[in-house]
Amino acid sequence: MVTPVFEQNKNQNGGFEHPFYTGKLETETDGYHSGYHWHYHLEIIYFTKGEAILEVGNGRKEVSAGDLILIYPCEVHAVIVEKGMASEHYVLGFDPEVLEPLSSLAFELRYVRPILASLEAHPRALRLNKEDQRRMNSWIMDIYEEYRYQNIGFELGVTSILYQITLYLLRNPAVDWFRSSGEYRRVPPVHIQKFEQIIQYIHEHLHEDLSASIVSQKAMLSYSHFARLFKAMMHLSFTDYLHNLRIQRAEQQLVDSERSISEIAMSIGYNDTSYFIKMFKRLKGISPNQYRKTYLQ
Repeated sequence: MVTPVFEQNKNQNGGFEHPFYTGKLETETDGYHSGYHWHYHLEIIYFTKGEAILEVGNGRKEVSAGDLILIYPCEVHAVIVEKGMASEHYVLGFDPEVLEPLSSLAFELRYVRPILASLEAHPRALRLNKEDQRRMNSWIMDIYEEYRYQNIGFELGVTSILYQITLYLLRNPAVDWFRSSGEYRRVPPVHIQKFEQIIQYIHEHLHEDLSASIVSQKAMLSYSHFARLFKAMMHLSFTDYLHNLRIQRAEQQLVDSERSISEIAMSIGYNDTSYFIKMFKRLKGISPNQYRKTYLQ
């Protein structure tokens, strides 16, 4: 059995000193298995040599040199390199708040895209052409060296390169899974901050009996106004978003702990275990027990 790696493990080592990190993982013959895990930060994985298998949510994809993968916050995922296969990839993780100058993008990457991604059946992968591979290799190596040696001002150096990579992804027509939607691209930052408080309330009170009516009252908005605003901002109705968020939390617990299915159901706001199992199977295609067996085998 592979022991899952997750955010709490990393925090036991003192947590992250900065809102970003980077590392290189390579193997010649031993193979590599990250273990199924999740984390709160956004992660970019860039493959520079060999081949690997990436598993994200419901999807599985073979990747090779020149592939760039985006892992959203809280997504369960794993990287697998078979024994005897030479492989090298870089991992770049950062808190979406680093992109705060683009407040709508930071908001979407933290709260919207992770839920929409759970509805997709394939990982988000971009195959770079030769010219873009050279650019990305340069950016990744520069950011890796900045982080490795941490000379004076390295925080600015890392952040400036992150902005270049972000701009590249934003302007790449093949990367529709990264761009902020037109619905609220021009929403003033102060309005996004106010709505973010609403979403944070939902995340913090997920285990309670929540409804659009209850949350709209907390937000001091009429029910109809809240429902329209929520759909425009989150691309899902309140009810659909709530169910998907709860099931995402269930995924995390299924790979992170030995809690029973009933305990997990209660912890995310489902008082009826049978209903939880029904919703999980509807959204993930398999039962919670099957999910746990699949990812901890």
